[in-house]
Amino acid sequence: MYHGELKPCIFDIETTGLSAQRGNKIILTACLIPNSKGVTITQFLAENPYEEDRVIMATM
Repeated sequence: MYHGELKPCIFDIETTGLSAQRGNKIILTACLIPNSKGVTITQFLAENPYEEDRVIMATM
């Protein structure tokens, strides 16, 4: 499969549930990227229920 210069990553999202209508939130995103020394893991964590927007924007 050809992906050009794209690098693979493993992406994970942790939530408080699966329904935005019920007030569930994204509380953490993480991305693991292989590199020449092993891997780099980047995480964005909401420190309170009101930081979901910040987690999403930081992930982008």
